[in-house]
Amino acid sequence: MRRQFESEARAAAALSHPHICTIHGLEDFAGQPAIAMELVEGETLAARLGKGPLPLDQSLALASQIAGALAEAHRRGIVHRDLKPANIMLTGPGGRPGAKVLDFGLARMERAAASVQGEKAQAGAVGGTLHYMSPEQTQGEEGDARSDIFSFGLVLYEMLTGRQALTGDSAAILEHPAPSLPPAAPPDLAWLLQRCLAKDPDDRWQTARDLKAGLERIAAAPAGTTSPARSRRNYWPAVAGFCILLAATFALLWRSHPAPPMRAVEFEISPPPDSGFQNPDSATAISPDGRWIVFRSQPSSAPAATLWLRPLDSPVARSLAGTEDGDSPFWSPDSKSLAFFANKKLKRIEIAGGPPLTLCDAVRATGGSWSREGVLLFTSGERNLLRIPASGGEPVKVTETDTARNEIKHMCPQFLPDGRHFLYLIKGATPNTTGIYVGSLDHPRERRRLLASSYKGIYTVSPDIHSGWLLWLRQQTLMAQHFDAAGLRLTGEPVPIADKVMVDRFDEAAFWASDAGILIYHTGAINSALGWVSREGKILEKVEPGGRYDALALSPDGKRVALCRADADNISDIWIYEFGRKVMTRLTFDSAPVDSPVWSPDGRQLAFASSRNGSFQIYQKNVDGSGQEEQLTDGPGDNYPDDWSRDGKYLLYQHTIPEKSSEVWLLHMDASGKPVPLLQAPSLQTLAVFSTDGKWIAYESRESGVIEVYVRAFSAPPPVLGGKVQISAGYGGWPRWRSDGKEVFYRYFRNPSALMSARILTGSGEIEAAAPVQVFPLGGFASNTARAWDVAADGQHFLLAGLVEPYTHISRLNVVVNWQARLNR
Repeated sequence: MRRQFESEARAAAALSHPHICTIHGLEDFAGQPAIAMELVEGETLAARLGKGPLPLDQSLALASQIAGALAEAHRRGIVHRDLKPANIMLTGPGGRPGAKVLDFGLARMERAAASVQGEKAQAGAVGGTLHYMSPEQTQGEEGDARSDIFSFGLVLYEMLTGRQALTGDSAAILEHPAPSLPPAAPPDLAWLLQRCLAKDPDDRWQTARDLKAGLERIAAAPAGTTSPARSRRNYWPAVAGFCILLAATFALLWRSHPAPPMRAVEFEISPPPDSGFQNPDSATAISPDGRWIVFRSQPSSAPAATLWLRPLDSPVARSLAGTEDGDSPFWSPDSKSLAFFANKKLKRIEIAGGPPLTLCDAVRATGGSWSREGVLLFTSGERNLLRIPASGGEPVKVTETDTARNEIKHMCPQFLPDGRHFLYLIKGATPNTTGIYVGSLDHPRERRRLLASSYKGIYTVSPDIHSGWLLWLRQQTLMAQHFDAAGLRLTGEPVPIADKVMVDRFDEAAFWASDAGILIYHTGAINSALGWVSREGKILEKVEPGGRYDALALSPDGKRVALCRADADNISDIWIYEFGRKVMTRLTFDSAPVDSPVWSPDGRQLAFASSRNGSFQIYQKNVDGSGQEEQLTDGPGDNYPDDWSRDGKYLLYQHTIPEKSSEVWLLHMDASGKPVPLLQAPSLQTLAVFSTDGKWIAYESRESGVIEVYVRAFSAPPPVLGGKVQISAGYGGWPRWRSDGKEVFYRYFRNPSALMSARILTGSGEIEAAAPVQVFPLGGFASNTARAWDVAADGQHFLLAGLVEPYTHISRLNVVVNWQARLNR
C-alpha cells in the first residue's frame, strides 16, 4: 500500500491554489511515510469560531475562498473527505482574513499509511470527522466531491451562527433535518445552505464551482435587498391594490354585498379518458383570459397525438382537428386563436373551428409569444428568436446568439405589455451567461439579464398594467417577484408560490399563468428509469433508481454503461455505471450540457459532445480520469459523436448547422485527425453506426420525406460508400446493430411506438434485409432522445434509460385560481 500512499500524496502535492496549503514533498520519518507541508501562520477557523460567529460579509468572503479551493481540487479529481473548521487556517489581518484549506486527501492517505505500517483498516472506515461527515460517509461509503459540499455546508452554518450544525451520533446526520439559518439571514443564502446540506447527493450543488458562483452573487447583492421585512413591505401594496380593485369590482356588480376576502383556490384536472398529458413540459398553456387550457394528448384509440381544448369551467375537453403532432402552443392576446408547431411548420388555428393555417417553416421550436400588435415571436432551431406577422410570412431574425459570451441558444420568449420588449431565456456554456433576459424588437442587440436561471420566466400583469410579477423557478420551487414592466427591472424579494414544479433536461419547465390570476402547472420531474428489458418487452431489472438520465452507451465488454445524467440545475455530465459493483462514477465536470457518449473499442476512452465553448464539439477523455481531455472537432455548427469503428481508426459523427443541415462526417483517429463528409444531402442524415466488422453503416435519413433507416457498404481508406438498402418501412430511426451484424434494431415512431428489427444477410458486398418485425411495443414512453437505449451483444436484452416510465403517469394538472393570494401567506 506504500505505492497508494505515495500516489495520493503526489496527487495532493500537484495542487496549486492561493487558498490551499501546499504539500512540498514526501519524506521518510523513522521508517514511516510522511509528507512535508507549507507552514501557515495564523489561527484555525475552529479557534476563531470559539469566540463567536463571523460577520456576514466575512463569512461570505471566506466561504467563497474555501469553495474555490474545493473547486480546484475537485477539478483534479481530489476529494478532501475531512473538511472542518480545524482544517482551515485564517491568515492575514484580523478584519479581513484569508482562508487556507489544509490536509487535502489526508483522510485517504492516512488509510494508505496505516496499511503501509501493517495496520488492518476497519471495514467500512472511510475517514473524516463524524460531526462534519456527509450522510453517505457515515454509512461507510467513500463519498465524492458532493460529500465535500455537504461538509462545506456544515462549516458555513457554523461560521454564520457560531454553533455546530450536527451533534450526536451518525444517526443524527441521517435522520435529523438540515439546520436552518435564523429568519434574519438572506433568503438566497438560506436556500444555498439548504442545498449544500441535502441528504441525497443528487440534490446538492453538483460542483463547488457553481457553489462559489452562488456565494459571489449573494455577496455582490446590494445591501438590504435580501431583507424579508422589506419583501413584505414591497409586496403588500401590490396585493392590497389588487384586493381593493377586486373589492371595487364586486361593489359595482353587487352593490349590496361586500367583497369576499381574496384567497387562492387549487384543484386538479385530468386528461381525456385512457390517456395522459403528453409533452407536459412544453405542450400545455392557459389562455390570457383564463377561460381555456390547451394541452397535448393521445388516447389509445387515436392514430396520433393532437392538441386538446378544455374550458376551465367544464370537465369536457375536445380534440382540435388539424393539430396532429402539435406541440409548444401559445395563445393570441384575445384568447380566440392558437399558434403551434407541427411537422416543421408554425401554424395557427381558430378555437371556434376551421382548418389550421400554415404561417412559416419552423424546426425544433422551444416556445413562442403573440403580441397585441399582431407579431409572433418564436424560437426555431434552438438558436435565435425570429418574428413574423400573425398572418404569416418570411421569418425575420430578432436576436442572434453571441458566441463571444458563450451563448448556446435563445428560447421561451414572452412579450411584455408594451409589445416591443420581451422576456426570453438564454442558455449559455457558463453560469454567468445563462438566465432570464429582457430584449427589444427595436434594438435587437440590446439585452439585459434579470436573473440567473436555467428555466423560462413568465410575466403576469397586476391591476397596474405597467407592473406585475415575474414567475421563475428556483430548482423546482416556483417563485414570484415584483417586476416593473415600464422600468424593466425586478424589485422586492421573490416569494415561493408552488412546489415540485415539473422540469426536464431540455430546458423546459411545466408552468404557465394568465393575466386573469390563474396559474397552472404539472408536478414532479420527467425522470428516467434505467433498466434491462427482455426481447419480449418484460422489465427484467431496474439497475439504478429513477433519475434524470439521457443518452447512454454500453461498453464493448458489456460490463459498464456511460450515460448522461442531469443535475437539479439541468446541467448534464457523463457518468459510468458498473453493473457488477453497482457503482456510479462521475467522469465529466462541465458547466454546460454534455451529450452522446461513445466508447473506444478497447473501453479505455470516451468521446462525447460538450457545449462548454458555445456550440457542441467533440472531446475525448480517458475513462479512468487520467490525463487531459482532447478536443477533436472545431468550427461552425454542432458536432456529436455517433460511433467508433472496432479497429479504432474512425469516428462517425453528426455535423449539424442549426436551421440548415445535418450530415454524417468521418474523423480519422490517427495523428492527422482529418474530418471528411460522408453522407451529404439536402435531407437530414444522422445517427450513423458501424457494423461490428466495420463493413457496413446503418443511419437514419429524411430523404424520402419521412424518417427511415438505411444501410450502406463502407470501405476505407479512402472512405467509400456503396449502394443503400432501406431497412425500415416508414417512420424508423435510431438504429443499432446486433454484435454479429445479422440484425438491425430501430425505433418506429408512429402510434403505437415500438422497437423494431430487421434480419440482415450479407455477402460479396451485397446486403439483403428481411421485412421488419416488432420486437416489443414502447408506448408513450417519457424519453424522446435518440441515444437513450442500447442492445446487449446477444441481441436478447435491451438497456433503456427513460423508456420505462410512460407519459401516461402524468395524469393531473394543477390549477390555482387567485394565486396572488399566496404572496402574503
